[in-house]
Amino acid sequence: MRLEVLEEPDLIFGSGKQSIDQKLGLIQHGPCGLSQGRNDPPRVVRAGVVATIPTLANLRQFLQILRQRISPEGESRKKPWLVEFPGLGGKSLLKFDIRIDEDKVETIWPEEEARALAPTNRLEKIENTVKLYEKKVSTLLEVSGAHHPEVLLLPISHETMSQCKDPNLAQEKIIYHRRTMAKRKRQVPTDFPLLDFHNVLKVIGMEHNLPVQVIRPSTLSLRGSGLQDPATIAWNISVAALYKGTGSPWKLADLDMNTCYVGIAFYVEVGEESNLRAAMAQVYLRTGESQVIRGKPFKWTDTRHRDPTLTEEQAHDILEDVVELYRDQWHRDPSRVVVHKRSAFRPTEITGFTSAVGKTEKLDLVHVYHTSSTRLYHLDKGCGYPPMRGTLLTKDGTPDGVLYTSGFVKALGTYPGPAVPWPLRFSCDMLSSDTRTIATDIMSLTKLDWNSTDFSTSEPVTLSVAEKVGEILSETRARGIRNPPQGYRFYM
Repeated sequence: MRLEVLEEPDLIFGSGKQSIDQKLGLIQHGPCGLSQGRNDPPRVVRAGVVATIPTLANLRQFLQILRQRISPEGESRKKPWLVEFPGLGGKSLLKFDIRIDEDKVETIWPEEEARALAPTNRLEKIENTVKLYEKKVSTLLEVSGAHHPEVLLLPISHETMSQCKDPNLAQEKIIYHRRTMAKRKRQVPTDFPLLDFHNVLKVIGMEHNLPVQVIRPSTLSLRGSGLQDPATIAWNISVAALYKGTGSPWKLADLDMNTCYVGIAFYVEVGEESNLRAAMAQVYLRTGESQVIRGKPFKWTDTRHRDPTLTEEQAHDILEDVVELYRDQWHRDPSRVVVHKRSAFRPTEITGFTSAVGKTEKLDLVHVYHTSSTRLYHLDKGCGYPPMRGTLLTKDGTPDGVLYTSGFVKALGTYPGPAVPWPLRFSCDMLSSDTRTIATDIMSLTKLDWNSTDFSTSEPVTLSVAEKVGEILSETRARGIRNPPQGYRFYM
């Protein structure tokens, strides 16, 4: 057995400067791609808005608050991963701002909202409200002409949220049913195709090539779900808007430029049959780009296995599309392709993936999962901390490893998690590199979730966002979008 601790991956920020911490890197150097000239203007995200009159006023106040310093309410001493939000604006250390383009604001009038919410059936309220937003977004873009906003802010009113939210959920979520691979599914009447309000709003933006930021009422009051402090809410929504509007806030420093990282996931496809499935690929490159490729739907009737499996042809087609995407951007084949999947690779998938990579020299097929029976403990029982993040356990001669992507973080001097962390287990069904390289890739990809400014996530982004992207892809099919956009900014 071999035990080692991997180095914390470096991230690239403004002027090519590096840091291992997302928040500190943005404070010290600004977002990636920005020069550090003292007199350089800030990067501005130009936002359009569709909202009711009171909600628009709340949004304006919220953006003004984001231009001020926001403290994590005295918890930073106990929790050093909570960092004060320094504020947006021209003089901000973050060097970017979010501004409403006043020519791209569309109002939802009180009588319009009242008509949409008039039915007693909750699903009819949701359907009416989606149609109202669809109409307002179209009107806004018709008025704005060719000069579209960079991101569309859709703050939800208190009235809409209270009347449409799922009564079985404590959180502010307007959900009737999710199209996922989960065991529990609620039956949905066939005459009501609208299932997830948030995801449908995302798809409405896609129809106009416009990324959407949906904002809940509690977010506008900086309360969030109750699990996040005001500073963290400010960090997350600001960075998400920056990514959607202008580009990657940070990039990974040490990922190989010639390597293509792919996450394969499955989701329920819209159709008359409940066993219709589709595969999607989440593709990451060192440049910070993240793109989504949707596979063809297929029937899944094998009751022996819970996880869907691709045929040789299906595996070949989806990875061939990935390689073609890389080739179109870089005018060459990748020298290495890494594929992450939550389930083990079947022989048909291995054959199909292998035949799809063309001139690629290396192909790594990595099964990543949480159900590891292996746990590590300190010899010093009084230590009080779990193993360090980056702790890797391998065995010579095997393609497997146990990796702590959550744990004690040396840079923070503590463990930032709420519970005892479980390590990830990875098993390579095809290994052209080595287990240390595989583990280093996973560590790096836990720092590329632009929907969060946490120090790291427990899973690589190739897998952690796959289910959410799949749900939105389901809605694209429901609304008849045959070629959804590939940029991840439309899905997050």
